Amino acid sequence: MEFYKALATSDLKETFKSLCHNLFIASGMNIDMQTKSEFGIDMLMNSNSGHRAVIEIKLYRSKRVALDTIEQAVFHLKKVNADIHGNHLILIVSTFVPDDWVHLLKNRFGITLWDQSDLIHMSKALNPLASEFSDFFERINLPIEARKTAVPIPYKRMASIHDYTEITPKSFCYKASIGHDLYQNLIKKTNRSNSWTKFENNVFDIMKHLFGKDLSG
Repeated sequence: MEFYKALATSDLKETFKSLCHNLFIASGMNIDMQTKSEFGIDMLMNSNSGHRAVIEIKLYRSKRVALDTIEQAVFHLKKVNADIHGNHLILIVSTFVPDDWVHLLKNRFGITLWDQSDLIHMSKALNPLASEFSDFFERINLPIEARKTAVPIPYKRMASIHDYTEITPKSFCYKASIGHDLYQNLIKKTNRSNSWTKFENNVFDIMKHLFGKDLSG
């Protein structure tokens, strides 16, 4: 425990990326290290079918992933893929994410989102990697109460590590404000109402602000 407390956040990020890299290698994936370095992305994976997956890996020290944090990660993935033209976009985060967010990113943007539950599920048969993931997560995050966060059941999301969404790459247009005003409006509305419909509508407005009117993915 003291060892992990002493590590800087940058060191923890590298440790987390290394664990994810080892997971892909252990699962038989082909990681393109040269192109990865050229474009400054976290990971680039080539499948046997010739498809390419662009992977963004995010370490979060908090219990939950905020809306604006996911927004920034989505923005970065889309921007990077404008140059790489990958067939798949994968966002990996170190905390828990509700199923609704997973489905939102997959259905509207073609982004496959894997969180802590998914990583534990995918590595459970790969010792000692499974214990390394569990040990890492126990030390960087406190347990999250299921009653507050609706922690997802990973096997209902995906059958294996090889399941990710194919996308049709499209041009990316930079939006300078990144939906900040819409995000503030979302906070105000959700503080006054518990309506999930209103919440999702405001999320949709934010995503539309980011990527234009065409949200088909």
